[in-house]
Amino acid sequence: MLPTMLIAQSDSIPIGQLIYIQEARTAGDFQNNGYATLLFNHTLSSYIQNSAPTRDSSVENINFISTTVAGDKQGFPIYKLHQERRMLCKLPCGRISKKHCIVSDTFGTIKWILYPEHRRFGQFICNRAIGKFRGREYEAWYTLDIPIPSGPFKLGGLPGLILEAKSMDGMIKFLFYRLDISKNIPGFILPPNGVEMKVNYADFIKKELEFNENLVNEARAKGIDISVTLMETIEINTDN
Repeated sequence: MLPTMLIAQSDSIPIGQLIYIQEARTAGDFQNNGYATLLFNHTLSSYIQNSAPTRDSSVENINFISTTVAGDKQGFPIYKLHQERRMLCKLPCGRISKKHCIVSDTFGTIKWILYPEHRRFGQFICNRAIGKFRGREYEAWYTLDIPIPSGPFKLGGLPGLILEAKSMDGMIKFLFYRLDISKNIPGFILPPNGVEMKVNYADFIKKELEFNENLVNEARAKGIDISVTLMETIEINTDN
């Protein structure tokens, strides 16, 4: 738990939970595909990847190349503070951290274009919006009936809750499954636990790339020809 982020428990009580089916075709995210939950109230929300493996494991492909699959009992939550336009994201341990770590990120900075089309998801009428986030363009469906600026993954910033979103390249889908609004939603909306890196997401990725580059250069200086490849993820780049 992050001491600087402790909040009153009453402020962390969810008023609703939105269940998505996450479908990512990216190599760095496919292991987390399946059900995901967004717990939300007017000031906070947390996106939890329920289908993520709970522990780290190693998988070999047909070429006998071993790949590490990261797991987390919390489901790699993305904790959003709506009014502060800030997020805390739990990431798998990388080169610069031996343990899963927490990095900060900005929230609600997508420049959405709003369209007049409507669709119904369950009992809710949703409006259409299109916006670009970190290298991918998304079509989102949000409902003005729930004026909360959150949604799946790191998406948000619309005048209503995003019930479904898909990237226009077909690689990423957050499909609507169920929405429950009640005073009795179980659990609390709490910051993720892990090693606080005290850097934002963009700086963390930059440090990871620099670490990999130094590793390759040191190995090649010793006559060892190696390369390090980062797997494609939902976020192609760190630009908003």
